[in-house]
Amino acid sequence: MSAEERVRRAIFEALDEVNLTLPEGERISKNAGVVLVGQDGSLDSLGLINFVVAAEQKLLDEFKTAVSLTDLVMTQDQSRYRTIGALCEMVTKMMEAQLRGA
Repeated sequence: MSAEERVRRAIFEALDEVNLTLPEGERISKNAGVVLVGQDGSLDSLGLINFVVAAEQKLLDEFKTAVSLTDLVMTQDQSRYRTIGALCEMVTKMMEAQLRGA
């Protein structure tokens, strides 16, 4: 399984956890185009924090190496992870770099 597939699986598992806390009509679909934050975002600030914590844990479980997504939450440039697809792409690059030892 590729790093991209592993990241996507971990992110989707984190979404599953967050979805358990949301009312049925507000659950987030596992679709690369879903907007997570900002205008038309699916998550409020608390939901975003819960998602980030869950995603960090799922990625640690999958790759056996820690990755900090918290820095992303604190940045003003949320466009880098505005959608699920963009987040998966960025995290894949981070994990590939860590796996290469860069």
